[in-house]
Amino acid sequence: MAKFDLKEYARRGATRECPELKAELAEDLSCFPDLSAPANAIGSGEAVKAGDWPHARCLVPLASLRRREADSVTTTRRRRRMSPAARKAVSERMRKYWAQRRKAKRRQQV
Repeated sequence: MAKFDLKEYARRGATRECPELKAELAEDLSCFPDLSAPANAIGSGEAVKAGDWPHARCLVPLASLRRREADSVTTTRRRRRMSPAARKAVSERMRKYWAQRRKAKRRQQV
């Protein structure tokens, strides 16, 4: 049985998509040159070397992405609470549902 390695598949996909995304970003920045100014840069350029491509300083550093990822994992999701009326309605529906199931099961046995 083959082992499914999600990280490896993601790496392959990123390797394939990264050049296209860089080309697209370079095209966008050529249309909007004011976005490539250092004051408006998204990241500090730690993600790639400055000479890799013309707008390397606009990339978000990988470390900051990992921090954001870790922060999003640790946050707890707020649960929506059911009102007493909604809980009672669900209870009634389930009571009817299971009564019908028992009735159908009895019919099958006879």
